[in-house]
This record gives sequence, C-alpha cells and structure tokens, in this order.
Amino acid sequence: MSALPISQSPTKNRFLRFLRHPLIIVIGTIIVTLLVVGGILRLKERSTPSSQLQQVLIAVNKVIYLPRDETPALAVVTDPTKLQSSLASVAKKGDDVLIYQKHSQVIVYRPSIGKIVVVEPILIGGEPNPNLTVTVAVLNGSGNPNNTQTFILALYKMYPNLNLVYKDTAPRLFPSTLVYGATTGDSLAAEVAKGLNIQAGQAPLGLSNNLATLTFIIGQDYK
Repeated sequence: MSALPISQSPTKNRFLRFLRHPLIIVIGTIIVTLLVVGGILRLKERSTPSSQLQQVLIAVNKVIYLPRDETPALAVVTDPTKLQSSLASVAKKGDDVLIYQKHSQVIVYRPSIGKIVVVEPILIGGEPNPNLTVTVAVLNGSGNPNNTQTFILALYKMYPNLNLVYKDTAPRLFPSTLVYGATTGDSLAAEVAKGLNIQAGQAPLGLSNNLATLTFIIGQDYK
C-alpha cells in the first residue's frame, strides 16, 4: 500500500500563497530596484505593450540579447552618483536602466547614441550572485592555513562562477580581510567588499595588483 501524501499545514499554505501574490512580487522587484539605483531613479510606466518599457526593450534588443523569461524593471538615471558604484562612473543623466532581478543583472542603455553603456551584475550583499565571473586570487594573511579553504568555499557560496586563478600564503600577516582590484579605486572591489562585509583598498606594499581581476587577502579578523 502506497503512503498517503503529507498535506501542508493551512498556515504554510497561506504563507506560500502570500509569497506568490502578484503585489508581493511587484514590491520585491521595487525593493531590488531601489537597492541597485539608490532610490534616485524615476521609474517608467510599464503596464501596457506601448509603454516606454516596451520601446526601450525593442531598442536594446537590437544591440544585445535580452532574457526572455523575465520582465525587467525600468528606470531613468537622474543622479548617477547614487547608483551602485560600479555603474556610477559610466552612467549619465538620461540613461535607461534595465534591472533583471531573476538574472541578477543590470543593463545601462544610452538612448542618445543607441548603445549599451555597461552590463553589470547586481551587487547586493547577502545574496548569491552567479553573474560575477571575474578571475580572483586569494592570499592567506591570517596565520591560520585552514582559513584558505574556508574562505574560498564562502566566496564561492556567494559568487559561484568566479574563476580562482591563484592562491598562496601572504608574505606577512594582515590584521583585516580585504579585497582590491587590478586598478586603484576599483568600483567592483568596493561592491564585492560591501557584499562580503570586508574592506576594499589597493594592493598593499610589496604585493602585486595583477594576480587577477580581484585579489582577496584573508586577515587575522577572519573567523
């Protein structure tokens, strides 16, 4: 005799129905949009096929392949300095921003020239981001050799598609865990640091900045 299926509790069923409610999905999309754009973009109308969203999608789709399984949020840049820092240096007032929550991707399109300005992963602390695919190096400056593997596992849990190209022991101990990019003031390093709750900086004296796109140094504060 086959076992009877276990029914979900009424409370759990109500909770699942609540999460699937269209209003809750819309609110979630708006929250992600505000996190990415800092709350300073003007959201465009997206309710009808003739809306500005559809017009932008048609224009952008001529120059880049867009996901077919998600309708993005659309906004117009009014103050580029309030964008996530990886976008602030390239976006301009009047640019269109397409935000794909499901794909963790943001696309900046400049209608004045009909070109894509940048395509970036959405960098929000605490959420795994499969779209970050850069090369990374890890140097252990904590004094605990076991921290290398522990840190790498935690790093891949957050960014599963990173490409680890180098790992070693740092030439000296470092009090704090940090990340730096191949160029001084790398905005991507700053965003990743925010996501991992570590420091961002530049290559310390005696260390190379060309080991990878991002170099992580495990510090003595790493637990």
